[in-house]
Amino acid sequence: MSRETAPIDENTRSRIAFAPARRAWLAFAPGGPALRLSEAARRLLDGADADLANGAGPALTTAVFACGIALYFSLPSEPWAPALVAVALIALALTMVRRRRGVRAIGAIVVTALLAGAAIAALSTRWVAAPRLDRERTVSVEGRVIDLDATAKGGTRLGLEVARMEGTRLSAADVPAVITATLARGRPAPAMGDTVAFKARLKPPDGPVLPDGYDFARRAWFDGRGAGGYVLGRAHPVDLGARPLLDRLLAPIGDLRHAVADRVRTRLPGGTGAIGAALMVGEQRAIPDAVNDPLRASGLTHIVSISGLHMSLVAGGVMVVLRFLFVAIPGFAMHRSAKKAAAVAALLAATIYLFLSGLQVAAVRSHLMLSVALIAVLVDRPAITMHTVAVAATAILLIDPEAAMEPSFRMSFLAVIALVASWDLWKLRVAARPPPSREASLPVHLLGAARRHVEGLAFSSLIAGLATAPVIVGVFYRGAPYSILANMIVLPVVGILVMPAAVVAALAMPFGFDELPLAAMGLGIDFMVAVGRWVSALPGGAGLVGAPHPLAMPLGVAAVLWLSLWRSRIRLLGLVPGLLSLVLAALGPQPDVLVGRHGSPVAVRGDDGRLHVLAGRDDRFDVAIWLAADADDRSPDDRGLAAGWRCDAIGCVFRRDGGGASGPAPLEVAVVRDPRGFPEDCAAADLVISRLVAPPGCGAATTVVDRARLAETGAIALTVVGTSPPPQSPDLSSPRPPVDPTAPDEAEDLDIRPDPAFAIGASDPHRSGAPTVSRAGIPPIAPTAAGTSAGRENRRAGPTGAGPGAASSETTRSPSSGTPRTPSPDTLPDTLEASGLAAADTLPRSPATNSRPPSLGSTLRLPPTGRAPTNEADTPAPPSPATIGSPPAPRPPAVIASSPELPTRPILRFTATASLPAGGRPWSPRDPDVPRLVESVTPIAVRSTEAQEDAEPSLNNDGSAPPADPEP
Repeated sequence: MSRETAPIDENTRSRIAFAPARRAWLAFAPGGPALRLSEAARRLLDGADADLANGAGPALTTAVFACGIALYFSLPSEPWAPALVAVALIALALTMVRRRRGVRAIGAIVVTALLAGAAIAALSTRWVAAPRLDRERTVSVEGRVIDLDATAKGGTRLGLEVARMEGTRLSAADVPAVITATLARGRPAPAMGDTVAFKARLKPPDGPVLPDGYDFARRAWFDGRGAGGYVLGRAHPVDLGARPLLDRLLAPIGDLRHAVADRVRTRLPGGTGAIGAALMVGEQRAIPDAVNDPLRASGLTHIVSISGLHMSLVAGGVMVVLRFLFVAIPGFAMHRSAKKAAAVAALLAATIYLFLSGLQVAAVRSHLMLSVALIAVLVDRPAITMHTVAVAATAILLIDPEAAMEPSFRMSFLAVIALVASWDLWKLRVAARPPPSREASLPVHLLGAARRHVEGLAFSSLIAGLATAPVIVGVFYRGAPYSILANMIVLPVVGILVMPAAVVAALAMPFGFDELPLAAMGLGIDFMVAVGRWVSALPGGAGLVGAPHPLAMPLGVAAVLWLSLWRSRIRLLGLVPGLLSLVLAALGPQPDVLVGRHGSPVAVRGDDGRLHVLAGRDDRFDVAIWLAADADDRSPDDRGLAAGWRCDAIGCVFRRDGGGASGPAPLEVAVVRDPRGFPEDCAAADLVISRLVAPPGCGAATTVVDRARLAETGAIALTVVGTSPPPQSPDLSSPRPPVDPTAPDEAEDLDIRPDPAFAIGASDPHRSGAPTVSRAGIPPIAPTAAGTSAGRENRRAGPTGAGPGAASSETTRSPSSGTPRTPSPDTLPDTLEASGLAAADTLPRSPATNSRPPSLGSTLRLPPTGRAPTNEADTPAPPSPATIGSPPAPRPPAVIASSPELPTRPILRFTATASLPAGGRPWSPRDPDVPRLVESVTPIAVRSTEAQEDAEPSLNNDGSAPPADPEP
């Protein structure tokens, strides 16, 4: 039954026609939502204007200045410093000429401060430029000792000012000015200022271990350190002439530091003495991991490092004691200010403590901050305000701009800024509380004072913990959930017992009366370690949260700064980046494959969701960071980490079967240690990893991460992200496009798609006869009757290593059949993605021509660009194997036809630790012995493992010695 539509009268038509206008009028009418929103925005701007008028401008400018420095270090390419400085000066001149104030000046100030920070960082980068070692090598070194530090394994870490260095093919431009080298346990250590000669195994400082991780090479660049390693044998004294005047002046201080450290470690053996030496003279490397790990998990590590806490305790204790003494002197307080005299003495004591600490970076920053506060006392200004914090931070950033990227600087100033900002709230709380009655007894007064002290500790620990959480999680991948509890228990003991006992011991040590104060300090340290172990053993006490999203830390830092530097309601806008930071912290990357900077270690995520790591004895440092970033509480020394890897003398294989539609994708990863492993692994594995330079043809059959690629990218993380269809049949009728060596995408493309005609230098597995030489000029691999290496064990036999019950790398394996495995659709991932590079590197792989892959040694013509044909008629027939050992006969362009029945190959997108190819920043030059990816189109000679890798073991990322003590 149809329903008739009622006619619309004129009034209804008018209401419909004018409905938009009416809604707009209601929105902007007095009391409407638009006007209410406008009024709220106006009130926020008025509040911001009032904050700027009350002195928030300097602190905000300093914060933006630090952001400009961080922006420079995160740029995708190195800027031209003269142009950057010129633009910054122009912006500064325009800002000063316009002379705007309040909110209207915010835009100009922000732009100027950002440009000024970037310009200062660029100039500092060039100012501290110094030579650095080009690659890992064994050298003979002569130089002067400028630093000494004990290690946890009983060795000695030397800082050496190099006078002469000799090595194979070592040019004068490659000789670094300063190096660090570790003497093994039991070797006699020189004294500060001594001139020594020794043979050492050195390497340039390494970059980040993970994408978006801490850059060790950048820190070494600004420290002037050009290499690190360990001493081979003993250090022998040599005569290098007269010592410089500055060295002669500083040598007694260095000798005093090490004498104090030795005395403390003698009186307090073990980890207690190591922590005592760290508190008194700043030597932290001797603290064993068994002590460091629980302190780190419980949030007590900051107590071990000399920083603002220790400077404040020393200077504050001296100031309080001397002020009481000055007041007690008859007539002194009548004519002089006891407070100012005590402040001068406190500044002197803090300066002495600074030199005893070895002028460490964190101690220098803390001393500068303390000096600003004490000078403010001398000129009758408030000691701790946002102005003093801004002045101290600006001075530090002008002297050392790279400090803005250091976790210690960020945590120190974020905590101080947050505590200063929250001090007003605490004062309001204290003022609102009724004062204690005068008639109350002494125990009541003492209990009230103790309660206020505990409340103050809890409040300050909570504020400092929240302010530093973005940096702690973003850099150390830990949350320290019980840090407030641990600090509330330990900090009173440190302030009342440990640090005062350390000061008394230092004063009594020249007279030999230091035994009792050192024993008291040891009791406090043992109590601190016991609390750290107890807290870290609580449920979830390890605090591992894993690596967050790369944007989580910047957003968290921005939220802390915004909430702390504003006073009006505009500060509430800081909750937006804070909430985003919390959300992104839970969305951190979980890569399926991790590859170290030099091709080792290698980790693959198994079916159990955990990383299965193939590592050497010198890879412990990298593995520890990988496990922490994955929120894995296993030790790097856990032998179960290698479960699932199947190895022989030529290489290793890890196969993940996959967990169905909702589980991880199937994946097979091969690690090639010997060139003889390339033919089989390039045809069978989804991903081939090698510390060698892979043959050019390998990249056409699979995805390769070899020495050439790692030299460009650094460490790599890859993630399986989806499914890709089989590749289309490409059209090869168009000529090969020209190559631009300056284009990074094209260069990486050419590494995987080399010359259109390629061959892997091996004999056909289905043939027999003499070794052959491919057209690309790669030295052949000697064949056997089966076409593979003689005695090659089948690394792909037996159970896979993806699950908990997988066989370990020691599992007995049966001989190989010698035939490359035919890829199965059920065991291949479709798409892999890696995180870290600005531009994704997409690497498609071609399927086999029929039921098995193309024969190794065949010369196939593959597309350089992957352009698909316009229709099926344009698709020529698949190619046949060309004559082995000779160039192929002229033929029409050939293609490999795709078929729905054939398996797909993964598409790999690389993102690496370096924001640009190696050599793009001054602190990340590339290895000159490794050919560039764009050059790998030309034939590359495959050398043996012994020729490419030196026999000596490599070093840890921080330049320290490997776990085992090296022999001469």
